Amino acid sequence: MKEENFNSETIYQDEGREQRLADDEISSEEDGFMAGYNDSYEEERSEEE
Repeated sequence: MKEENFNSETIYQDEGREQRLADDEISSEEDGFMAGYNDSYEEERSEEE
């Protein structure tokens, strides 16, 4: 995944997930999955540096 794509407003970021969860566009299970995805991505990036 390209850096600029991940840092733009996406559903994988906290703000994007929270808004979609509040609007009932995603379920709490989907929110949890995306939070885990985001955490693993950040962990992977920190290991590369």
